[in-house]
Amino acid sequence: MSLIDVVSVDLFQTLIDVNSMRYYLWRKILGENYSEALANEYTKQWGRLFPDHFNNAVSKADGFLCLKPIFERFNAEFLPQLGINFNPEHAAQIHVEIHRMAPPYEDTEVFLETMREYFTICLITDSDNEMILPHLDKYRFDQIFISERLKTYKSDPENRMFQAVISHYSIPPERIFHIGDMYSDIMGASKVGITTCWLNREGKNWNYSIKPDYEVESLLEAADILGKPIK
Repeated sequence: MSLIDVVSVDLFQTLIDVNSMRYYLWRKILGENYSEALANEYTKQWGRLFPDHFNNAVSKADGFLCLKPIFERFNAEFLPQLGINFNPEHAAQIHVEIHRMAPPYEDTEVFLETMREYFTICLITDSDNEMILPHLDKYRFDQIFISERLKTYKSDPENRMFQAVISHYSIPPERIFHIGDMYSDIMGASKVGITTCWLNREGKNWNYSIKPDYEVESLLEAADILGKPIK
C-alpha cells in the first residue's frame, strides 16, 4: 500500500464496545420487565431504525444538533412503539452513560500502543463531548476531531469533518488511513481521497456503491495491512 503517515480511528464500535452495554441499558429502561432476550431484540430493532432517524434529524436540523437530543427524539418515538413508558430524556442520558462506561475491545490497547510507534494517531468520532471524556483519559491521541466541536458529522455532504483532518496535517489524503465501522466512515473519508479501512467485527455484508479500500475483522488485521503486524 502507499506510504501512510497518519492513522485516524473511529471510537465507538471501533475501539470501544458500546454494544456490550446493551444489558445495562435495557435493565435501566425495562426495570422488572427486563430479560436478556428482550434486550437483544430491542437492540437489534434500535440498530435497524436509528441510522435513518439520525440522518433525517441531522439533515432537517436548523444548524448543528448534538447526539443527545437526537437520542431523546428517537426514544420519544421508539419506546412507545415497544409499549414502554419511559422518559425519553432519561433514556437519552442513559445512552450517554453507556458510551462513557463502555469497555475497549481486546485489541484496542495493543493496537494503539504499537501503531503509535510508527504513525501519528488521531481520533475522528461522531459524538458529544461528554460521551468521550473518560476514554480520553485512557488513550492518547495526537488530535481529536469530534462532531460537537466541529459542528458537523462524518456524513456531512461537504465532508467538513474529514477535510478538517487533511487541513490539520497538511499531507496528501491518501497518506491518511482511516479505520471505522460505519458507512459514514467509509463514505466521508473516500470522498476526500483518504485511504479507508472498514472494521467489520460482526461479519456483515457491504451493500453500498462506495467501497472501502480494505476490510478487516479486527484491529490486528488493520495492523498487518499497515505493515506493522502485532505478534
